[in-house]
Amino acid sequence: MEVSRAKALREAWQSAGDSPCPHTGLDAESTESGYFTGRYVCKTCGHHVQVSSRSSRDGPEAQMKRTWSRYALYTSMGLLTAAVPILTVWYKRKRRAEE
Repeated sequence: MEVSRAKALREAWQSAGDSPCPHTGLDAESTESGYFTGRYVCKTCGHHVQVSSRSSRDGPEAQMKRTWSRYALYTSMGLLTAAVPILTVWYKRKRRAEE
């Protein structure tokens, strides 16, 4: 939703009594040329709505668990990536010895 359209919605909502809005539908705010402003706007009333990231909603325990699971995954992937060339050379030498 463009900035000008959000402003028009805000003005219309305020002129209608400025009652509370549940902010059920959100849209990304953009400039007239289509660049994302980094803010989200309610489709009903036009007010800016704070959207929190998933990591801020989770507790520190969930963040720590995610960190360790990523560490384990990336470490195992790194070890596998390092082992593939070694295993390939070993397998080729073994096949040549059998011939």
